[in-house]
Amino acid sequence: MVDMQGKILARQSVPFVVAKPFVLPGDYYGIMSGAIELEALRRMGASVLRNNIEVWKEREAQGPRPNRPEEIATEPAYGSDFRLLGTLYNLAEIPQWARETNSTSADPEKFAAYLERLLERQKNYITYLEMDNEVDHNFVRQLGISPDEAVRRYGDLLKTAYPIARKYGKKLAVSPCTGITFAEQLFRYAHESFDIFAVHPYVYPRTLSPLGYYCANPESGGFLLRMDNIVRLIRQYGGRHELAVGELGWNLTTDADYTSRAAAIQAAYLARASILMRTYPECLWSVWYTITNNTGESDYGIFRLDNGMRPLPAAAAFAQTAHMFHGMSGGQAKRLTDSEPNYLVEWSLDGERRFALWTTDENAKPLFLSLPGIDAYDVFGKPLDSRNIPYSDSPVFLTVPEQRGDAAAGAIRQELEKRIPVTLHASLASRDEVLLQVHNNGDQYREIDFSINGMPSGKITLKPLADSVFTLPLPGPVPLDRESDYSLKMVNNGTVFFQNIHFQKLNPVVFRNCVRDWKTWDFTSAPEVITLDRRSDIQPPDVVPWKGPADLSAKLFFCYDESAFYLFASVQDDKLEPWGEGRSIYQGDCLQFGIDPDNDARPREHYRNDYEYGSAYGRLPWCWVAPDGGKENAQYEDQVSRTGDRTIYRIRVPWKLLSPLEPVAGKVFGMGIVINDRDNGNAQFRLEFGGGIAAGKKPALFRKMVLLPKK
Repeated sequence: MVDMQGKILARQSVPFVVAKPFVLPGDYYGIMSGAIELEALRRMGASVLRNNIEVWKEREAQGPRPNRPEEIATEPAYGSDFRLLGTLYNLAEIPQWARETNSTSADPEKFAAYLERLLERQKNYITYLEMDNEVDHNFVRQLGISPDEAVRRYGDLLKTAYPIARKYGKKLAVSPCTGITFAEQLFRYAHESFDIFAVHPYVYPRTLSPLGYYCANPESGGFLLRMDNIVRLIRQYGGRHELAVGELGWNLTTDADYTSRAAAIQAAYLARASILMRTYPECLWSVWYTITNNTGESDYGIFRLDNGMRPLPAAAAFAQTAHMFHGMSGGQAKRLTDSEPNYLVEWSLDGERRFALWTTDENAKPLFLSLPGIDAYDVFGKPLDSRNIPYSDSPVFLTVPEQRGDAAAGAIRQELEKRIPVTLHASLASRDEVLLQVHNNGDQYREIDFSINGMPSGKITLKPLADSVFTLPLPGPVPLDRESDYSLKMVNNGTVFFQNIHFQKLNPVVFRNCVRDWKTWDFTSAPEVITLDRRSDIQPPDVVPWKGPADLSAKLFFCYDESAFYLFASVQDDKLEPWGEGRSIYQGDCLQFGIDPDNDARPREHYRNDYEYGSAYGRLPWCWVAPDGGKENAQYEDQVSRTGDRTIYRIRVPWKLLSPLEPVAGKVFGMGIVINDRDNGNAQFRLEFGGGIAAGKKPALFRKMVLLPKK
């Protein structure tokens, strides 16, 4: 909009998506329903919608409410093109009249009668009945009960509901959101009383922003691990249950423009997760979260309410991915390559062999593949030149006639080996030295000269299909005040390859002789203190009852001397509630910390040569993990005190308990910290400094620390 003089008064982006229509309705991919035209969802290939259909406490607050004839649905909620996962929401709060005597649990007979009324009304409206949303989180938080008690209560509801759902021809779905323990207990207690496990395989953290906050990807962030765990349970219990992805998404901050790198990554993550779920035979459908849910600062939606409904790039990626798999039942795709960072997935459909190809390295320099005779499309469906196919973190789709499928698979692998002769993981051994873990992708010996930013090279002989580990010098100390990038040059038989190496910002650990005063000095005024008091520091990242810094926040300080490493924390918490002893202290207010002494952890890798310790008020410190086993009282010293609303942690760890980490200036190591918060008998949320502990043991997610020299 401009004025009479041509001055711009307002500017409006009007993005749009061009998607070819589906000849038949979609058959696998779905989305959380919202305010959008159904025709748009058809053009995207959506076939499953999810929505809350009722809250018992609201429907029948005063007592049983008979169905009126006009309330009984005669048609599907969104027509014959869509299946509906209808959620019976908030089963934690049972109407007062329907509870057992002196209990908050449902009376089985009254609950059974209510379900009869519900399904009489909804049998034609819904396809699947979802028994609440993320029940493990909600039951524990709302009722203040233990996870074990939540399993029993929820399992009893399932046992009552299952025969009634079968009577009305409806499959019963469950959707816990926490770790594998609740799922294991639920299968053990009530596996005969549900049909579908609609897993919520979110990663942590999962907010994408132009400000560059760390965000986990589908491959190493926990998505695959959660899928693997549920598949294992389904197979363990006879394979009769269906697997579905009941909710999955990435949060995009609203300051990210439609054309921003953050928006492009959201699209790439959607496509990559949607492709990978097709490699699980048990997984029959999925629901993306969501169309839009603007909260003011961030949004999981793949559309935006921006003077009308506006599609983000993820909406186009949704449509293209749905097209590439349209007509394929469940998960029949195969991962031909799935070692970080390279992924190649293959499937057959409609007389074609199809492939999806991408790298998880978001900092890789552009690389182009030449695959003549293979049709190629980008993640949005745009045709690509087969002699110049971009290989990046955004998937490309490749197709050939089925009879040429095996030859095409071989050609793709050969081109990848040619363009990417090695797979490597680079990490900082120190401010002056890079640790390289290199895998030879070929079946021949290779002699490769490696050098970084023109430094003198080192020639390494790589065995066929084997790993090698070595270090290379950097041209100078890595800066402390920012992230950094370096160019790794590789020369093999005269062929030159380059790869970008990216390092996250280093967190300083100052030298301070603390032997005499570590139990008394005021660390909170030190200039290197790190403050955790933002919503983004709180996990889980979704709606939790965090009221602000007074509810849970912390100041952290790290230092070292020749005798030990020191960790200090001042935690503001309105309630102190430690719990358990020994290995169980993490279930109460507690500080856990993990150490990767060599900073050599790789994506998707669990603990290998790492440590995990923890301290809690009034408890002995505990060691969960150590290279020699752990699972015993930790031998370090700590002092945990409480003054007002603050818990002060002072921890002194002798170097022998962190071996091979030593007090050498410039040394880089990994560290993650979790500060757990338990209120009113249950774990509410937690502060995190780096990931890799609470939501799955992945030390590659630890923050990178560096020992500074004496001043």
